[in-house]
Amino acid sequence: MTDDRSVETTVARGFTLLELILCIFVLSLFLTLALPSFTGVGQRKAEADAKMAASVLRLLYDSALSRKETFTLTVDLNRKALSYQRPEGDRSETFTSLRSVTVPSRGQLSEGEITITFTGLGIPENLRLTFDNGSRPDIVVMLSHLSGKVSLTHEDTGAKDSKR
Repeated sequence: MTDDRSVETTVARGFTLLELILCIFVLSLFLTLALPSFTGVGQRKAEADAKMAASVLRLLYDSALSRKETFTLTVDLNRKALSYQRPEGDRSETFTSLRSVTVPSRGQLSEGEITITFTGLGIPENLRLTFDNGSRPDIVVMLSHLSGKVSLTHEDTGAKDSKR
């Protein structure tokens, strides 16, 4: 009879090279699939803000013309918010990427508050809202006082100020 006690058993500690390679592969595959969905979140927010503001402008313009009533839009650049009257009642929307408002009679405003009146005849002058799109070109929402058309464009303003 042989004694089995004399056979030494060694306990392996740690991972094998194959296990490490497999783990790195699975992790890199997961990151490859997941990271693209997180990039550009700020740009998508600016795009969503601009589209929402364009919808608000269309609603106010069309409602004022069709109902022959007067509606007001107040742009508060300090709070980055639009407050407006609509047929169903007053409403306020916050836009984190709102940078400035431009109207020909007042120029470009980047702070303070401005009120625009929508009447049964439209608005008296063009209205332009600029949204900060991070490192990409700014998004501009323009409402034409003549046609009532609302357009979204991307505009490169060159070197962006760091103050904002």
